[in-house]
Amino acid sequence: MLMRNANKLLSLFNLKVSPAGQDRHFVPGKARKRYWMEFYSIKRSTGEFVFKSYKDDSGPHPIPYQDFECSFAARHIAPLPSDAAVLDVGSYRQFILGAQTLRKIVTLDIRDREPATGNESVVTGEATMIGFPAGHFDCVVSLSSIEHFGLGRYGDAFDPMADVKAVNEMCRVLKPGGLAVISTTIHKGRPSVAFNAHRIYNYSSIRGMLGGMGAVEEQVFSKGTGRQISYDQMTDSKYLWDIYCGCWRKR
Repeated sequence: MLMRNANKLLSLFNLKVSPAGQDRHFVPGKARKRYWMEFYSIKRSTGEFVFKSYKDDSGPHPIPYQDFECSFAARHIAPLPSDAAVLDVGSYRQFILGAQTLRKIVTLDIRDREPATGNESVVTGEATMIGFPAGHFDCVVSLSSIEHFGLGRYGDAFDPMADVKAVNEMCRVLKPGGLAVISTTIHKGRPSVAFNAHRIYNYSSIRGMLGGMGAVEEQVFSKGTGRQISYDQMTDSKYLWDIYCGCWRKR
């Protein structure tokens, strides 16, 4: 009864108290009249079971940081010839699935799995020891991965230098002129490690790993604001991070 009376008062301000946190049944006052009209209209016009579950996702389309990373990578991979040899090292599975609809791709992962289509060749192993000869690939992609290498989170061997070794391996298997497309964590200040989840780099440490290559394009995306930012706008918290995306060409 107390909560019900409180909610009557709070409803004047489009607010509500819920013991379970967010209440999927709650409809803000400004949308309530239209919602209930449409709710009962669809309930009358269909034989389906209709229940309350209010959502409002109107407005500008949100850009999750994963979308930003995948879009950045796709933009650099798309112009490559259809027969270009592409290696993916630990990227989002959804990105790999999309990439192989148009081209063949070799995926390297620490965890064994079956290929999804005939366009995918799966290699199980450590990114610190890529089992291909030097100069084998036209492009190497690694999205949101290098920050995890060597921390044991995914069953890989503990190695504090695994990220540096892995980037060196990615560069080694690239052909001269080949592209490395990498995304990872970044912030201002000194690098940090959220053990055993991931590392957080700064700009100097990222450039140090990729120093033998030439930058084609670099971008930073803010997790907090959901938009592209400049380096001086990155978070300076030692616990938080933004997203770095870089496309680098092997000299």
